[in-house]
Amino acid sequence: EGRAAESARDRFDAWQSAFEEATPEYPFRKTGVSRLGGVDLVGARAGEFVFVTGARVDRAEFDRVHVCYAAPPPEEFARFAEARTVLVPVRHPLDVLVSHAFELEHLLAYLCTSEAFRTPQSPLREAFGAERLRSAEWLRGAATYIRTSLQSQLALQPAPRAIRYEDVLEDPLEAIASIADACAFDVTEETARAIWAEVDGAPLKDHATHAFRPGTGKWRRYLDVAAWSIAQEAGLIEFARNLGYEADLVAERATPESALLSAEETEELSLALAIGDAINEMMFGTPIVFSHPALVRTSVADRDGTRYQILTNHAIRGESIAAWLERVPVEGAVGEIA
Repeated sequence: EGRAAESARDRFDAWQSAFEEATPEYPFRKTGVSRLGGVDLVGARAGEFVFVTGARVDRAEFDRVHVCYAAPPPEEFARFAEARTVLVPVRHPLDVLVSHAFELEHLLAYLCTSEAFRTPQSPLREAFGAERLRSAEWLRGAATYIRTSLQSQLALQPAPRAIRYEDVLEDPLEAIASIADACAFDVTEETARAIWAEVDGAPLKDHATHAFRPGTGKWRRYLDVAAWSIAQEAGLIEFARNLGYEADLVAERATPESALLSAEETEELSLALAIGDAINEMMFGTPIVFSHPALVRTSVADRDGTRYQILTNHAIRGESIAAWLERVPVEGAVGEIA
């Protein structure tokens, strides 16, 4: 197992290095995991991006990825959890739904040139989330994914320990002590304070893709009766209550109207919505509601038979990425893309 893990790590590192060599002019490159055994590659610069999914790494553990959504199969998890403490973060599902609606793909902070798009809670960013929350199809797909994803994680055996987001915000020192206790080690209050000082809001400072500061109860501001009803149909309301969250709609509330946008902002909004839907569909199988004619999606197999999905807004870049992937050997040694 040790040799297999080392080989997987080497392959993962090879993919990172190869992608960096293939896109030297991109200031933004990240890796993510949407399914076990694979890694997603994303890169962007002003006006251009590429997203690749399907790169094989045959690995269940990732310590250097930008984001990981992969849900392990029960038998894999049981073996993995034998010698490990597994924690599952839990947040009010309706707040997760609203956060998901307003959160940008990180590449958009580099792709889009509008300053308003990189400014949290700007009229443009508000319009981005509001468009999603007004779409019944988008809401239904997102609510279903959020429920089934967290349900599958909490149902794993041996049962993982749930860590509530709200508890961390309410009493971070106690939450850190609880996490430490679950992992069977002690932390002093001084250490807990140092840990919280280091992580408090750190991702929000690094990326302008989060629309809000950390907090709770945002769903009460943004979900109207129609959106709440769709979440109920998708089983998200009952699921929230089963987790111990209050989920009654106290007062009827309308989804905030979008502000008037310039022609440039409207075009960026349209492209951003389409990119978000396309990437989410490729990663999680959620429905595509928003589309844009500039997006090009292709599929290509390398000489080892591995099939990749490519999404870009630059046809020539997409063709060069496809040609690069076709000649990628198993070891991951490649040359620069033209």
